[in-house]
Amino acid sequence: MNKKKYKTIIPDLDYYKNTIKCQNACPVGTNAREYVLAIANKDFEHAYHIARQCNPFASICGRVCHAFCEIDCRRGEIDEPIAIRALKRYVTSLYGPESNEFSIKHLTSQLKVSPGDSGTVNDMSTLFNLRGKNDNFKKAKVAVIGAGPAGLSCAHDLALLGHKVTVFEAAKKPGGMLRLGIPAYRLPRKVLEAEIQAILDLGVELKLNTPLSSTYTIEHLRKEGFQAFFIAVGAHKSRQLDIEGMELKGVIYALEFLFNTNMGYKMELGSKVVVVGGGGVAVDAARSVLRLMNDSAQVQGKNRAEQTKKSLEMMQDLAGTSEEKSRKEEITATIDAARVAIRMGAKEVHLVCLESRNEMPIDEEEIKEALSEGIYIHNRKGPNKITGRDNHVIGLQTMDVESIFDRTGRFNPVFIPETESIIEADTIIVAIGQKPDLSFIKGSENLQINPSGTFAINDRTLSTTMPGIYAGGDAAFGPRFVISSIADGKLAALQIDSYIQGKQVTVRRWGNMQQIRNHSMLQGYIKIKRDPIPVLPLSERDETSEVETGYDNKTALKQSQRCLKCHINTIFNSYKCILCAGCVDVCPEQCLILVKLNELKNDTNLHKLIETRYGRPVEELPETTGAAIIKEDTRCIRCGLCADRCPTGAITMEAFSFKEEITTD
Repeated sequence: MNKKKYKTIIPDLDYYKNTIKCQNACPVGTNAREYVLAIANKDFEHAYHIARQCNPFASICGRVCHAFCEIDCRRGEIDEPIAIRALKRYVTSLYGPESNEFSIKHLTSQLKVSPGDSGTVNDMSTLFNLRGKNDNFKKAKVAVIGAGPAGLSCAHDLALLGHKVTVFEAAKKPGGMLRLGIPAYRLPRKVLEAEIQAILDLGVELKLNTPLSSTYTIEHLRKEGFQAFFIAVGAHKSRQLDIEGMELKGVIYALEFLFNTNMGYKMELGSKVVVVGGGGVAVDAARSVLRLMNDSAQVQGKNRAEQTKKSLEMMQDLAGTSEEKSRKEEITATIDAARVAIRMGAKEVHLVCLESRNEMPIDEEEIKEALSEGIYIHNRKGPNKITGRDNHVIGLQTMDVESIFDRTGRFNPVFIPETESIIEADTIIVAIGQKPDLSFIKGSENLQINPSGTFAINDRTLSTTMPGIYAGGDAAFGPRFVISSIADGKLAALQIDSYIQGKQVTVRRWGNMQQIRNHSMLQGYIKIKRDPIPVLPLSERDETSEVETGYDNKTALKQSQRCLKCHINTIFNSYKCILCAGCVDVCPEQCLILVKLNELKNDTNLHKLIETRYGRPVEELPETTGAAIIKEDTRCIRCGLCADRCPTGAITMEAFSFKEEITTD
């Protein structure tokens, strides 16, 4: 009988860096763990500086970020993840641009030296240090095309690096999809305006109502003295739905709908609205219509309660299993469209979604909020045709969905024959995704475009097929999460600076372990449950009132104390260990196990370690020679009981930190 073999890893810099999963998951490398612990220590301003250090839109991300950090948070493997996004919002409300305590000069002075213990190349301090070490720095005029999250993040970092940046925006107000695609009830305009103004205060010039076109091209900008370009025009063109009836009056696309409502224009929708799609634009649209209902608060509450009950029953009946791939960005768009629709006066809003409840790649809180506001969600149904009378919409015919993806994982929905049903509608909002409109580059530059309609770029550098021209965000990758677009902008800034200086960007990394004396965790920390984020009562919600009200001081402190402190590690000294297995016995999570050496899987580094320890190759050791204590790190709660129990001091608790430094060669 073959004995079980245990796969082992010899920890190195990358291993310990990756154990801080929240930071490792963040596209811009935000040190979430450190600002959560700063909140626990009541050092709120320091917590804000950490959150803002590598993200110029920290306040916005405290409200609308996809929160990859929470998805990967190890606390989620025990019960629920730390409420990292809500905690970020708490400290930004105290010290961010939307508060009375913010000053861009004060912020930059504070961040000229790294305030954190795990700094990445995205930290503001690395930009200051890079420029400070370059005596032959070349300043240049750089054009950023598009004032969305990618473009403004790029402008922010380029300004910190000392360049003269001008942002060209086609719309009459900056923000891109932050303004045009996200309703005010999710992202208050005061917060958006304040965050953008902080970037402009760095000396960034903004030109509104200035789109590039066939008559005003990149070539024209070159003649004006611009030496490098970052194109971040977003994806503002709706993808077409090819079914019968799309030409009927009353059929509109979600982006057009959201753009109009977010800019203050009203649209006649009728009493019954159907939103088609599985994305967040649709959800926002549906929820926004809800906020403009004309009924009295009492009637609204009664209708919403009845609709919520029916929706929940429907969702439970249609719940299914998860697919391998998700469409989270589309799901958020779909619910947005549905909620906007109700806020604009619709008495009944239905959302038609290909996924089952379990398959919807969106935060559970967002689904519950949509249901509580009275949106009917029809899972596992897809559009078949639009029915009409007198050239106007009267309903949507749907079919049940058998599968969403094919065997290769490609999005390819299959419908079940003879399952047609009709949902009555006065208006149908189509929210099946969007793509960039790159028509402005025709005849102006030899820029290669992918078949998908996005720029052909080098994923590592964001460079296009033309020297000095870079592209990112939705224009390069298709619809993208806000935080991912911010990361694109920051990467583009470094690459553009490298291009201007004529030098390659390289990154130098190093790590450090520091022993913690008398390590202890807060008593009862593992029993603290995650508190839901407070929301505004249904009766008080209107067109623009923010739904999430955020944590108060007491709740923020309690929630921050749930952190498992993943940067703290148990370090073993094999020469002191007597293999008594006391640490194994005392571990409450069964992270440690005592095994024989021949039960470990073959690994070159491990063999070298064993050979060093025993003085001869593994193959020459008797089967009964030696043993090892191995650890499953993912389950460790950093309680420190193993170190306390060890009679020889072979186990120590040590804090890991790392630094990344940008250099140009």
